[in-house]
Amino acid sequence: MPKKGDQPEDKVKKNPVGRPELPKLKNIAMPKAPEAVAITKRYIEFVHYILSSSDSTLYALTKRMRIQQAAFFRIMKDPEKYILPVYAIWWAMEHENLNLNWLFTGKGEMINQ
Repeated sequence: MPKKGDQPEDKVKKNPVGRPELPKLKNIAMPKAPEAVAITKRYIEFVHYILSSSDSTLYALTKRMRIQQAAFFRIMKDPEKYILPVYAIWWAMEHENLNLNWLFTGKGEMINQ
């Protein structure tokens, strides 16, 4: 005997594979933790520092970081909304001597000596 709310088998929508379709979820914007926003803003400050101290362009820098320039523009425009990829942090630490203590806490020097 079907339970209340159950649909008969012939009325359940199925996808092409034959499995029942899951209900569609709405995109809900989740606010980032304040710490994550602060880290993203410090990373943007780091990028500005790198660009001002070299002949590199933002395009060349994002290409070396393996981030699409448009995606990085979105992060720069709205750091409260977009998440900084972890590999961008790793790249900056590995190739540009970014001080992770400074990035995560704001204390110390931006660049490791």
